[in-house]
Amino acid sequence: MPGPAEGWPFAASDEPRRVELSNNGCVTSCCGGIFVTIRRQGDRVLWTSWENTHDNRIPFPTDLHFDAAQYDAELARAGADVSWEEPVDTAARLLAQELAD
Repeated sequence: MPGPAEGWPFAASDEPRRVELSNNGCVTSCCGGIFVTIRRQGDRVLWTSWENTHDNRIPFPTDLHFDAAQYDAELARAGADVSWEEPVDTAARLLAQELAD
């Protein structure tokens, strides 16, 4: 993930942030989406306020709590893993980094 970790989609900060996890293969305004609020609270990262904007019959998990140090380490590990990239993805990532520099 290029850029500072604070800008990554699942980054947690003291300021709660609503994140879309899924948009059901369509645009959110049409078919809805699944959202969660992510925030850091001391040494914990909290995923709360789950919302499905299309189908409220599906139960949500309870609030999730993560150890903040482990959460940050896993985000860094996932951000560094480029094993999934196809050659075109690698070229695009490297070009974007070069242009940003």
